[in-house]
Amino acid sequence: MGVLDISLLSLNSGTEFAQRVAVLNVPLGAHEEWEFRESEHKIRPIESVRSRDVFVIQAIHDGSGGSVNGKLCHPLFFTSVLKDTAAARIAAVAPYLGYARKDRRTQSRDPLTTRYVARMFEDAGTDRVVTVDVHNLAAFRNAFSCQTENLEIRGTFVRHYVRRVGEHEVSVYLPDVGG
Repeated sequence: MGVLDISLLSLNSGTEFAQRVAVLNVPLGAHEEWEFRESEHKIRPIESVRSRDVFVIQAIHDGSGGSVNGKLCHPLFFTSVLKDTAAARIAAVAPYLGYARKDRRTQSRDPLTTRYVARMFEDAGTDRVVTVDVHNLAAFRNAFSCQTENLEIRGTFVRHYVRRVGEHEVSVYLPDVGG
């Protein structure tokens, strides 16, 4: 498929980031979102996605307001409607994949939330999931049956800060090994 067979879509809460990503001379596709009084949400594409490769860009975190659960459900519902309206393939681009840190049992009866999120994406019709610096790469890949991509930006950060810091000593603190 050629460039003309690509649709790039983002939900309202991710539009600013998606516009920065849209470097392929593929404009963001049009869609509509409504939030009803009961906090239920309706999302639909305005233009046809029939036989197109669709990339849905949405960070799944609560950094810009709203709940992480809503930011998870909205792209899932959107992906489902894209699949229902004959998109050829759908890639979920989630620079931050919410719930990815709950990837193993540390106590009896602990949930494996990463795996549950993976099932939801796949059941919605997602063919590929792309994220950035996922918490645990092996757990991420094992949770999904569809194709996965993890983009590593650690090297970019290191090069950036080495130029700024120079010969000074630097300490980096992380909450855990996966951080």
